[in-house]
Amino acid sequence: MPGKSIALLDQCFASAVDLHGLVKIAHWNVRMRGFTSLTDLLGKVVVEVAFIVNRIDERLGGPCLFERRLGEYSADRSQKVQYKRGISDGQRDILNVYKSLTKFAKSIASANAEAVGFGDLETAGLFAEISQVIDQQLWLVKAGWVQNQSIPTFHAPIVEK
Repeated sequence: MPGKSIALLDQCFASAVDLHGLVKIAHWNVRMRGFTSLTDLLGKVVVEVAFIVNRIDERLGGPCLFERRLGEYSADRSQKVQYKRGISDGQRDILNVYKSLTKFAKSIASANAEAVGFGDLETAGLFAEISQVIDQQLWLVKAGWVQNQSIPTFHAPIVEK
């Protein structure tokens, strides 16, 4: 695997670990009307992001390196959004999760293009797989917002004649 791929995977791994932590905090902290369904949704997102972390880790050299690699990331390499801890009404949590998933999706799309650019198609394939998982999670989180009425919907109003 080329050195460029390793550096790219390393940065994506750090971002995925950050995203996993943020989603896990949101999952633990949300309390609002209908919070059970939102907690279940965020629990599923936590599982999918953990899957992504593991897939990147496998590409970098295997699951046995996961714990060691986690300890190597210092705050200066982290791109994590600062997160206020404590019980929340859910709006802030779901919005943070949505924004973080969106940011991660953009970084993965960029990494995919970069991997294709220097000819590492296996890494590009991994990034394409991750992109599909994140797109699905974005859709589910947005649907969860609408269901829990935590953010306004962006649909045009129905006009009756």
